[in-house]
Amino acid sequence: MSERRAGYIALTGRPNVGKSTLLNYLVEATVAITSPKPQTTRHVIRGVATRGDNQFVFLDTPGLHRPNDLLGGVMMRNLNNVIADADVIILMIDAGSEPVAADVERLLIKKIAAENTPAVLVLNKIDRRSKAGMLPLIEHYRQFDCFCAFVPLSAATGEGVDLLLDELARLLPEQPWIFDEDNFTDQTERDLAAELIRRELVYQLREELPYGMAVQVVSFAERESEGRRKITIEADIVCDRQNHKGMVVGRKGERVKAVGTAARTSLETLFDADVTLFLQVRVQSGWRDSEAKLKDLGFS
Repeated sequence: MSERRAGYIALTGRPNVGKSTLLNYLVEATVAITSPKPQTTRHVIRGVATRGDNQFVFLDTPGLHRPNDLLGGVMMRNLNNVIADADVIILMIDAGSEPVAADVERLLIKKIAAENTPAVLVLNKIDRRSKAGMLPLIEHYRQFDCFCAFVPLSAATGEGVDLLLDELARLLPEQPWIFDEDNFTDQTERDLAAELIRRELVYQLREELPYGMAVQVVSFAERESEGRRKITIEADIVCDRQNHKGMVVGRKGERVKAVGTAARTSLETLFDADVTLFLQVRVQSGWRDSEAKLKDLGFS
């Protein structure tokens, strides 16, 4: 009888390299929002993938950056905590990038070496460079002498993902599974609702999306009616400035209405339920630099 393996795997890397895309592909569900905008991922998000005798618990972390406010500091502190507790660390880079490790990556590599934790370098977006073109990248990162494997893949299409899982499986400790086999995340439905609402804000506002914005689920109520699950969600979209509120609301409320309609559709699919969604946009100045306000919004 083969031994079961399970463990926590930290997904790290600069913003926009595809960490959240890979997580969603692995768990076959949207548990982390994706966007070209940096720092889209703010919380540490867990996704569980069980394959055969192996259970991989992925921890999607905020993109590596130098914080310029208290929110950024909280994000990087959470990242450091994940690195310290992980059984395996993935550093993901863009396969199309130049063969130069950024300063924030060098700091992370130092932490990996200090923790003596097994690490894998993942080269994502392999469609951007030929195999021969990726060799200088691999050789550059090989010099740091802390990576057990180098895996080129595409998080968008899944090419190379099985090879990654094979490499990770041999690095996981032999131990019982951490979660039930049918679990794909440990996020609550309130958490998932907030993430999906924020995802629709990202899609609707695109380049106009202000950094000083968060989503807080105020109430989440459910009931059964005629054999069908009914959920009512009230959520606040919190903006840092008054002019940001106008951007989110849009002309005659058209933009926030579009966000609500799209988010409700996504939530109904995710929860397999009828969803009623109420959105309110409010201003809370300075929330990104207030410890009390950050805690109130779920950042800790």
